[in-house]
Amino acid sequence: MTKSATSGGRKFVPGALLLLAAVAAFSPARADAIVASRSATRAQSLSVLSGGGPIPVVCLTPLIESLRQDPATGTPASRRALALLQSESSLLGERRVMDRDGTSIRYSVDRMSFDRVDPMDGDGDGLPDVVEAVLDGLAATRRLLVDQMGLPGPGPADVVLAKLGGGIDGYLVPPGRRDGKPLLMIEAAPRGGAAVARNAVIHQFAHAAALAAGPAIPVQFGEALATWAVFRLSGGPDARVAGLLAERLERLDAGLATDDLALSAGNAAWFAYLDEAYGLTAVSLAVEELSTGAAPATALDRALRRAVGEPFNAAFRDFHLWSVLTGGRADGQHFSFADRLPSPSFAATVDGLPALSVQADPPVSGLGAAQILFRPWESSGGMNLRFEGEIGSRWETDLLLVDPRGHVRRLALPLSTEARGEVTVPLNRVAEAILLVRNLDGDGRSSHRYTWSAYRDPDYPCEISSVDVRGAELPAGAVLVTWETASESALAGFNVLRRREGSLDEIRINPIGVPPLGDAATAAAYQFLDTTAAPGVRYVYRIEAVTPEGLSSFSESLASGPATPLP
Repeated sequence: MTKSATSGGRKFVPGALLLLAAVAAFSPARADAIVASRSATRAQSLSVLSGGGPIPVVCLTPLIESLRQDPATGTPASRRALALLQSESSLLGERRVMDRDGTSIRYSVDRMSFDRVDPMDGDGDGLPDVVEAVLDGLAATRRLLVDQMGLPGPGPADVVLAKLGGGIDGYLVPPGRRDGKPLLMIEAAPRGGAAVARNAVIHQFAHAAALAAGPAIPVQFGEALATWAVFRLSGGPDARVAGLLAERLERLDAGLATDDLALSAGNAAWFAYLDEAYGLTAVSLAVEELSTGAAPATALDRALRRAVGEPFNAAFRDFHLWSVLTGGRADGQHFSFADRLPSPSFAATVDGLPALSVQADPPVSGLGAAQILFRPWESSGGMNLRFEGEIGSRWETDLLLVDPRGHVRRLALPLSTEARGEVTVPLNRVAEAILLVRNLDGDGRSSHRYTWSAYRDPDYPCEISSVDVRGAELPAGAVLVTWETASESALAGFNVLRRREGSLDEIRINPIGVPPLGDAATAAAYQFLDTTAAPGVRYVYRIEAVTPEGLSSFSESLASGPATPLP
């Protein structure tokens, strides 16, 4: 009986005539010609789609998706290139392995194959390590995106490990071939070995899942989701992805809806924020709403309201805060990978006051943000900060106050309908102030400029002209604290603070705030009787002036004598 077996579509039949025929059919010269033709066709198609030069990311899918979503933007050559990629033929010496969901992985270890993978099989199970890494990546991505997040699965796919070149790790050809399956092309010999192949298939499967959610998902957010999935499943961003995230946060003024390919990949920071701040449900709802084809601002607003009952503006406000708490400013409470990124960059850095910028900083695109750093170099008085955004955009601003120990407090800076706002803050214990500026324009495309100014107000929030501490006659042992102000502005009230001499533990001893009595032109005098002073203890007192925003300015400290002489 004649027996036959198949290996990747090639049939081997005993018998001299058929063996000679096989040798003739696949002689080295002819095999080389077939391989060269196939590889040249693929290489030429990839070159056409990438514009003939290097691309800023290792994934070609965004370029393919842009052409698919809007064929009119492509050239006849690019449309032909896409058609050629959709008809990827069998590999020389092709082998196949199926995962549990019916996805096939095609590869070759044939020495004559241009697309040959490294045959290294560390565990001796008959599968090359790179193929096992691809299988593992497929399973991990399916668990995350489909099982945990509830995104629709792309169904059985066709994964091909082949030489792509040009620094490309992979790309996705959407369903459109005869078998109706998405085609995931993965670099057969990645420079980083099996781990890079795993990341590449995670990336492309995430693209396929995004398209399964809805083919109208914006290209930039599909690339962002794919990049996020890779480092979500790999224990954090590697050096390359960290660079993309850093560039994205550095150029946040370009807006989330940017067409820049590298910045689109860096939008993974947005999905990382949604994941870490709200959970995977927020990420999946964002993908679902974006896939409807709605404008990004509208889609993200709907997703966040569904997920956590908050509007997009509130989430974007927090995202902006997270984006500046990186590198040397990381506090361990925001991005889990913040310390792997560089410290934030600023549209402007101001040393000393006063300062003025009339539309001198780079413009901010819709759904974009920028920040300005102020170092007042003053410890008394207040800093008055004014902002005015160019008409035609919806602006939002905040102010971060950083004390000498690096602790950060965020203060809202409300704007009028004319996009103007003003705030004054006490400079006591303010080492830095960071103005956060956001353009909430819904179209995400237009960019606008803004103006700001800052100056020191020496008498803000009040001018304390004197403080006195002395023992009271009645009741015995009490301490009388008095103070006077020459002027007051924007005060909520005063507190009397006390600590034991030699101790740093300070407490407020007035049960309710002391209301302000003066104004900018009227002096006022105050007194407070401390009846809780312990006998024989020397205390240090000072006055805290509190603004309506809850910010503080302090008087000098004065010590009392012992409330009651020691025996």
